[in-house]
Amino acid sequence: MLCVVLLRDGGEPIGLFGCSPEWQPYRQAEVGYMLLHRFCGQGYGSEALSDFLLSASFHKIKAMVVEDNQASRRVVLEKTATGWKARCGIIIC
Repeated sequence: MLCVVLLRDGGEPIGLFGCSPEWQPYRQAEVGYMLLHRFCGQGYGSEALSDFLLSASFHKIKAMVVEDNQASRRVVLEKTATGWKARCGIIIC
């Protein structure tokens, strides 16, 4: 599944969000997103991932984060994962 991330005001495409479900042996998915650089750090990655997790019925989520990308590590590890860990697991690669 691949979705376009749209600008809140005006609907301009600013990035992509993707999910690759793996139903067996667990209901898990690998997720990822990328944004145009000028839109990074404005909450769009957090919002896209949070919206997905709220509508998802997975037991585990895998996310690969570039080691030096501290902002994305915060999105996955702190902002989004904290509220979601209660019902699922998150694997960070």
